[in-house]
Formats: sequence, structure tokens, C-alpha cells
Amino acid sequence: ADSVSDYVSKALRLAFDGEYQSRVRKAIIDRRHRIFDEKSVSFEWGKFLTRALRIRISDEELASQVGFVREDRHYEAYNAKEMEDEQERWKQSVMLSSIFG
Repeated sequence: ADSVSDYVSKALRLAFDGEYQSRVRKAIIDRRHRIFDEKSVSFEWGKFLTRALRIRISDEELASQVGFVREDRHYEAYNAKEMEDEQERWKQSVMLSSIFG
């Protein structure tokens, strides 16, 4: 979402538009391996949660705790770009289907 009103609009659409909700659910299910099979996701969630909870831990210690090694970080940059591209393709397909669907 690009703004609070855009977020609210999307949340309401998800709540009340069954067809849209089904498409979003299927897209999430089809891509869930990207979240659960990636060590970088655990590492980034850990970084977010430790900062949100004000737990003092270095990125290196956290990486060690979740088994995220430096070699994974090189691959992470590639994955981030790939994920951004996929998100943009999905966003465009959802927008187009809402216009033409």
C-alpha cells in the first residue's frame, strides 16, 4: 500500500471481495516457500523483532542464532531484487485484473 487510505481500501477489499480474496490467498499459497524456505527471512524477522522489542543483540549474534551465514548474504541481495520484481509483476496483474476482470 502506498498510503494509509490505500491500505484501508485494500484491507476492506480483502474482507468483502471473495473473488479478490481467493486470488490473493492462492498467490500467497503459491509463493509461501519463499518465506519459509529462506534463512534470510528468519534473519530479517529476527532483526525487526529484536529492534521492536528493544532487545540488544548484534546482527552477527542474531545471524548466528538463526543459522544465517555470511555466504547467505550474497545470495540475499539477488533474492531481494528477484522478490521486488515478482511483487511488481503480481501488483500489475492484480491491478489489471481488477480493471479488466
